[in-house]
Amino acid sequence: MNKIKKMASPIYMYISLKNLKTIKIALIFVIVIGTLYTFGHPQYAHAEILYFNIVKTEDAEKLFDEAQNLKKIGNIDQALLKYESAVISKRVLLAKDDFGLKKMLIDKYEKLIVSNPGIENYYKLGYLYDVTGSLEDSIKNYEKALKMSSTDDVARNISALLEDVKKDIAYYEKMYKKDAAALKIAEASEKKDALVKEEEEKPKEESTARKMLRSQLEDYKDRIEANRAKLSEAEKSLAGAGDEERKSKNDWSGRSDFKRDWRDTESSDPLVDKEDPYQNTYRRRYRQAKKSREAIETEIDGLKKENEKLEEDIRVLEAQLAQGEEPNSRAVEE
Repeated sequence: MNKIKKMASPIYMYISLKNLKTIKIALIFVIVIGTLYTFGHPQYAHAEILYFNIVKTEDAEKLFDEAQNLKKIGNIDQALLKYESAVISKRVLLAKDDFGLKKMLIDKYEKLIVSNPGIENYYKLGYLYDVTGSLEDSIKNYEKALKMSSTDDVARNISALLEDVKKDIAYYEKMYKKDAAALKIAEASEKKDALVKEEEEKPKEESTARKMLRSQLEDYKDRIEANRAKLSEAEKSLAGAGDEERKSKNDWSGRSDFKRDWRDTESSDPLVDKEDPYQNTYRRRYRQAKKSREAIETEIDGLKKENEKLEEDIRVLEAQLAQGEEPNSRAVEE
């Protein structure tokens, strides 16, 4: 029932077309379907509508307003009578806000076919379901009313209404299938577009040369970090070597009766005891300490220069990667 009711709604036709990305066509479709639905409906195909109180169009508007006012003050029975006459006489009023009167009217006849299952109640409930789009429910109640018809005229009237509802169902099923096919195509197109977009947003596979470039860049950074660790240790060693060099230039033998000044060249100080057997040992220790200190300074200077060169190379490689350039063969080999 819900499927047919949904298919019978022109608004549904519009909503289901929204994925087709053709708003103009959708609007034209709604107008055409609305026109066919309104003027091609059984109400207009058959001048006579049984059992309902039909009034003029201008009177229908007044009854509709009166029904709403009666609903507000709690006079539900009178409100439903006026609402029924209004919307059957002028069906466009069904689209207006009725504060629940439409549902209450249908509920009223649902109860009446239980308490008083007569032809009039089945007929009216069938017609109300017909004009509100519940076509399968409409058929069920029309068929029961048809079985109760006592004259040929009434039977022909109900049969005509039944035939029109069945045609409506066939028509909407056909439109539904077309609509579903169009939606399927639209969904497939959207899915394809989404896949294309996803593919475009994926990071592109890097060339072998760029991968080698990145590897080289990481290697340079690792070498800088390793050199910084070596520099830290060398600077600590340099402080110790400097202390050792200074100590070796002093008299650390414990004797204090003469002055010692250990240098690489022979001392001209007359106070230096050249016969002292320790003198060569002290001088040798000084020379070793000095050489050790100088070697550490040379190592530190070399590490600093190497890091400066590596940092410059890193800047060049990072610039190439940022600009999307392919590295030249020499840069990669280096």
